[in-house]
Amino acid sequence: MTQADEDAEFERGLAAAAKRKKITTLVTLALVLAAGGAAALWWVNRPPPRCKADDLKAFLDNRIIPAAMVGEVCSLPADLTADLQRLGNAPPDYMPLLTMRMALSQAPLLVKVCSGFLAGLAEGGRGLPGERTATLLKHCPAERFSGFASASQVARASASQLVLASVVYAALEGDSDAAKVASAVLSR
Repeated sequence: MTQADEDAEFERGLAAAAKRKKITTLVTLALVLAAGGAAALWWVNRPPPRCKADDLKAFLDNRIIPAAMVGEVCSLPADLTADLQRLGNAPPDYMPLLTMRMALSQAPLLVKVCSGFLAGLAEGGRGLPGERTATLLKHCPAERFSGFASASQVARASASQLVLASVVYAALEGDSDAAKVASAVLSR
């Protein structure tokens, strides 16, 4: 091989390397632009918060506001809002019965939090009122509520409170305020 052939081979190698570098740069630039575009589209099209900021702050700060009023603060499914209004308008003695009714109508939301929820409520419904929460917690251990409640909150809560907070938490799934709202509901 002559010097001219070696020089030509070297030039072809340099040209091929430069071409690969341009292609790699263009592909990298296209990927970065596509990722940036996807992020911008997500940002523009992200779902709006489901809870009104001012009303949510008042709800979280004022423990006198009943838990059932969460339907006025956050945009929830119509059937859940109706269940919450029934709870809010009923005498306290009716709360366990109306909560059980809500649990049945909102079963898909409850099962998102704990698959044993309905079995725990059914078994607890046959027991004494003071035993309902313990029976529920046999089927749904306190860790199942860790997305919105501490172990001590769960230990202090009634079965009705756990149902209400769990339904609200599951209904607001994906919302940045879901855990705060469910925790506030649980603590009332």
